[in-house]
Amino acid sequence: MPATLESLTDTFEELVRRAARSITPDVREALERAVATEPDETAKGVLQTLLAKAAKAKRAGHALASDTGIVTFFVRVGCHFRALEELESSLREAVVRATKHEPLSEFVVDLKTGAPKKGNVGIGVPVVHTEIVAGSAECEVLVLLKGAGSEQLTTLWDLPASTTPQDVGQRLHDLILEAGGKPCPPLIVGVGMGGTPEQALMLSRIALSRKVGAVNTDPTVAEWEKTWRTHINGSGIGPMGLGGETTVLSVHAEVADRHRAFCPVGVSVACWSDRHASVRIDADGVAHPGWK
Repeated sequence: MPATLESLTDTFEELVRRAARSITPDVREALERAVATEPDETAKGVLQTLLAKAAKAKRAGHALASDTGIVTFFVRVGCHFRALEELESSLREAVVRATKHEPLSEFVVDLKTGAPKKGNVGIGVPVVHTEIVAGSAECEVLVLLKGAGSEQLTTLWDLPASTTPQDVGQRLHDLILEAGGKPCPPLIVGVGMGGTPEQALMLSRIALSRKVGAVNTDPTVAEWEKTWRTHINGSGIGPMGLGGETTVLSVHAEVADRHRAFCPVGVSVACWSDRHASVRIDADGVAHPGWK
């Protein structure tokens, strides 16, 4: 059956709710590896507590955390997708329903008055990034939930052309060291380098959608990721800022070529739960849930 507005909304509501209440398999596996390798007993205990919290939320069917932030969707939709015109309104209604039925706390407020906006929707909210795919009749949607603690660490640097990967690594280290336990580590760090400033920030967002621990296909960039992760984990911040060697689970970088005069670098981070979920809707309107 072709996708209808109602079936789309149901699918997207479940997408948001699934992201809110479950950690992805790759995040769980990364946390389990961290438990096995973390030498600090306090840090190890914190990691075990986080895993237990995630398991409890899944069993109980409730959200992992109250703050789901500004709900953000990344959409790849074919130009022949049957419900293309209804897509954005369906995503918006899905957030309203998920907020009511999960339930999720309402953190979206009016910019001018600070008054709560019902259903976590408002002007420009939820955020929908859309890519049109030529020749396709399918739709892929990834939802990202990030609370204020991690979202407020989002950073953009306009750096000189002489900036080295080592310079970027030191800036990342210092940024996360200053944040301490506020963004709820262990973190997943997304780094976008090159392009224009807004492109660098978008690349850092896209980097967060990669499976935890999956390296960049460019060997040079993959080596940067490894070096940055080691450097940040040497800060001693540890899980929840209580010390240890597991400050970040992974660092993911995406790059673009840059202007010869400067190098923009965007940084986005996700807290330990890295709340994502995805769904693919095929040409017949059948939904295929996934994670990333």
